[in-house]
Amino acid sequence: RQITSTPSDFTSVAGTVEIGQIAADQAEKLLKAKHGAVKGKILQVLGDPGDPYTLDIQKGFEEKMKAFPDVTIISVPAMQWAADAAGTIVNDQMLANPDIDLIFSHAAHLSVAAVASLEAAGKKPGDVMM
Repeated sequence: RQITSTPSDFTSVAGTVEIGQIAADQAEKLLKAKHGAVKGKILQVLGDPGDPYTLDIQKGFEEKMKAFPDVTIISVPAMQWAADAAGTIVNDQMLANPDIDLIFSHAAHLSVAAVASLEAAGKKPGDVMM
């Protein structure tokens, strides 16, 4: 992550926009395999919205997914990258949008909480892709 609180002479950051683009490529493949076309509903569980890391991932993902007008993306931030927040987000969004096809989490620890929420909702492997 970029250090913004202390001046520095050099910063090296992972290709975060590219991470989002690669995730979009995978989402495209998964949705096409499920529906025969790239369509459906994606829940994007972001990290903290004040973190440039998550904003760049979101940018790369959403820019690439714009090519697919039949895909709806719901984006909700997990404040402070909190796993419990991610679990609550998935729980709430599955109630409001039971037709979610895929969940894209910006970090692995957020996915663990997402899976727990899906299991608690009675979802079986394959019902919602990640």
